[in-house]
Amino acid sequence: MAELSVEQQLVAAIHRLTPEQQSEMLTLVNYKLNETPPGEPGPVFLERTSHIAIAPADLAEMAAAIEEGCEGVDPETDVNFDE
Repeated sequence: MAELSVEQQLVAAIHRLTPEQQSEMLTLVNYKLNETPPGEPGPVFLERTSHIAIAPADLAEMAAAIEEGCEGVDPETDVNFDE
């Protein structure tokens, strides 16, 4: 019996997937074909997330934590790759 081509193997594998998995696979294939990630238009995103509100004090706290975490150099630690 002849060995299946890559295309035939793909088709056979896709037939074994659930409809949800097939949809995910299609998204991946479209991404590979277009090399642009799937997304949604900005106005749709803004409408969908318009209910989200973060208090200014919380934003300031997050910004300070990021600055604090990014401004330093981690202390050198002893690493022994032989263990």
